[in-house]
Amino acid sequence: MSGAERGPWPAYQWPEGKRSAFCLSVDVDADAPYLWAQRRPEDARMLGQLEQRRFGLRQGIWRLLDLLDRFGVKGSFFVPGVVAEANLHLLPAFLERGHEVGLHGWFHEIVAQSSDAEFTAALEASLELFRRQTGAAPRGFRSPPGR
Repeated sequence: MSGAERGPWPAYQWPEGKRSAFCLSVDVDADAPYLWAQRRPEDARMLGQLEQRRFGLRQGIWRLLDLLDRFGVKGSFFVPGVVAEANLHLLPAFLERGHEVGLHGWFHEIVAQSSDAEFTAALEASLELFRRQTGAAPRGFRSPPGR
């Protein structure tokens, strides 16, 4: 069944003969949520959670980038400042492969648990770090969880 037969509306005309579109975006949270949770002793979690979160930076993200390269797909990667700071090669690697990098807080702050001043300071520190590492501001912002 063609697209036009699926409903009373006309088929969408994609540019250049394309048949569809998608948006690929990845939150490179790594250990940022763990570090956020560790700021208060009563919120302490198991150390194993930290190790689980580091797998992505050691292997997972590079496998994903290789897969995207193989198919010529570009994505947007949203990175907390603390992750970019600890992995100096990360933001430049995304940009070298033609992907966008976006801001995702500093410690993946939970907005409801942050004062306006704390959240503003986190954003300003992240912006400065992104500019220092890449020579430009991030292409976008994805808020950490709004809880």
